[in-house]
Amino acid sequence: RTVIDAIYFNMAKMVQTMILGLLVMYLWMIMGVAVLKPQQDDGVCVNMFQCFISYLTQAIRENGVSDMLTGPEFPTNIVDAFIGDQTIILRLIWDISYQVLFLYILLAIITGIVIDAFGGLRDEREAAEDNLKQNCFVCNLDRFTLDQHGIGFDKHVRLEHNPRWYLFFLLYVKQKTPALLTSQERFVFAQVWPTHGKRSYKWLPRETTASLVLDSEEDGNLQLRVQGVEAKLEGVQASLDQLNSTLRQLVAPRGDNAPPAR
Repeated sequence: RTVIDAIYFNMAKMVQTMILGLLVMYLWMIMGVAVLKPQQDDGVCVNMFQCFISYLTQAIRENGVSDMLTGPEFPTNIVDAFIGDQTIILRLIWDISYQVLFLYILLAIITGIVIDAFGGLRDEREAAEDNLKQNCFVCNLDRFTLDQHGIGFDKHVRLEHNPRWYLFFLLYVKQKTPALLTSQERFVFAQVWPTHGKRSYKWLPRETTASLVLDSEEDGNLQLRVQGVEAKLEGVQASLDQLNSTLRQLVAPRGDNAPPAR
């Protein structure tokens, strides 16, 4: 599975490289046929199409283009190496350059593309894992915001926006009889499995959660609570003043009519 993903990851680059290699191989074959025609093996290179197929199948899989030519006649001196029909120097340069370009460089490029694809897949996987560790999968709030203004990232993911709970909820709604769906469940069902059009994810909370809403209103709620406490204290103070006044009224007549001391 990983190898298939790696090949598919850089499929465009691999196809472009292979097409370029085939074009260069075709040009290389034309130059070889033009320059080394007397040394071409008639059994594998009767026409251009047969030559190309032979180069493509035998030259790459075996020992290069030397298998496409007849056996070489090695010269006995340096002059014979550059003149005559058996130009061994041209044949040697053509054979070695073919091996370097196609058997070493081209295959190394394709191997490098595959290895780079493995690295790219690893980077994507690590980036996805890091994103899950730093952002809520459901609401996309980052860890810093939830730690500073919420109940904490880990607690938020575990208790408020647990992805498993949303998955279980969707499975529950999907399997439940449509006639028994509540209004909220029917709304979610219509968003996720619409009769017409594309599915919508507007029912999911986006960059918001209950703990953040409470935290953003904390100052206002605190002020209201303080005002409520002040109102209650004022009521208690008024009741105490009224009770004090009543006690004074009850005590004052008894003080005026008190019998004189002996």
